Amino acid sequence: MRWSLDVDRDGQVTALGDGLMVIRHLFGGAFAGEALINKAIGEGSAYLVDGRVAAAESVAAQIQAGVDSGYLDVDLDGEVTALGDGLMVIRHLF
Repeated sequence: MRWSLDVDRDGQVTALGDGLMVIRHLFGGAFAGEALINKAIGEGSAYLVDGRVAAAESVAAQIQAGVDSGYLDVDLDGEVTALGDGLMVIRHLF
């Protein structure tokens, strides 16, 4: 499957959903576990079928795949940061 900014796999790419989860993940441990998806994951996310803990793990893995592949290095500076790339992603989605 190709990487997609629809990190919760609900069929939509939204600023206050996917964008927020991306920036939260990029901030690191401050949004670990369910805090990553709290009030951000789409109700139609297929990941929720297995519960919120599993959904958070799946979303985190999806975002990390975007980091590892370079897709989230939107400014192409060789680093993926919350206040750089993450902020640009969420601004674009708004």
